[in-house]
Amino acid sequence: MFGFGPKQVFRSETRKSLRVDDQLTLSWQIKDENVQGKAKIRNISETGMMIETNAVLPPYDNCVFSFAPSISTNNIIPLEGKKVWAKKVNFFTSASLIGIEFVNPAQDVISNLRERIVARLEKIKKIERLENIAGFSLVTTMVLIAAFALTQQSSIERSYEETTKLLLTVADQQASLYHDVWADLKETKAVLAETEALLAKVKEENAALQSQLSTANASVEMLNIENEKLTREVTALQEQLRPFEAQIGSLEEGKSFMSAVKKRYRDIKIGIREVRRQANLVRQAAQRERDTVLLAQGNRGFVIKDSKIITNHFPAIKPEKKVKIDVTIVGEK
Repeated sequence: MFGFGPKQVFRSETRKSLRVDDQLTLSWQIKDENVQGKAKIRNISETGMMIETNAVLPPYDNCVFSFAPSISTNNIIPLEGKKVWAKKVNFFTSASLIGIEFVNPAQDVISNLRERIVARLEKIKKIERLENIAGFSLVTTMVLIAAFALTQQSSIERSYEETTKLLLTVADQQASLYHDVWADLKETKAVLAETEALLAKVKEENAALQSQLSTANASVEMLNIENEKLTREVTALQEQLRPFEAQIGSLEEGKSFMSAVKKRYRDIKIGIREVRRQANLVRQAAQRERDTVLLAQGNRGFVIKDSKIITNHFPAIKPEKKVKIDVTIVGEK
């Protein structure tokens, strides 16, 4: 077991009686000489003691010391003792250690000293037990702390490994995400380039359609002119017929004239229908071109310009005004 504190010298003591450490202070004087001083008891037994003093001692041995009783040493320390040995504490100080053997100690003093020594021994034993318990507790605590430290170290190592794996997983995910984002960005750039090309193409088609619409409008204008011309011819024909209404001589002559007039009227109507049909075909072709461009632009033909929705960015194709032809058929009289 471990021991901490005062040394247990009494267990290995080889003297006549056991000695224990003590800290009593006393006054001494060498008998029959004018040498005196104060000393501190370092250890003591029933037969003698070791003291420490700073006084200059005579060089010879077996000199007798007289000890003056005090409150702390009364009836505990014998009154006389002889010097057995002496030595310097160390080279750097004047203090000396002196071995004293008691001379003719009183029985009551020895009895009191024995009780003090036994009490000191019991105290030392208690201290030793406490030191042993404290040492055992300290060793147990150290073992527990070491086990806890090993457990924590193992836990930290596992956490470090898990964190490293997690970091590697996150790094792989980031790399994959970066690759996907890069691929999406590249695809988006390609789509954007295609969209720009498509917009350029739509612009060209719009320009071509504007040109076609201008041509179609010109054709419609020409057809309107032709229609007006035919209308004027019908009007002129009616004016020409009026003078002949009263000059038809016979029924056969009238029928022949009416047949010619009706034939001419039919030809005029066929011409007017053809003009209208051609104008309608031109309008339908222009409308189809317009619808194709609007659908190509997306959003069901709607376009956004200056943050506003525009539903009709082409000039509307106005249908030509219907031409009313007033043809009076000359009936038979």
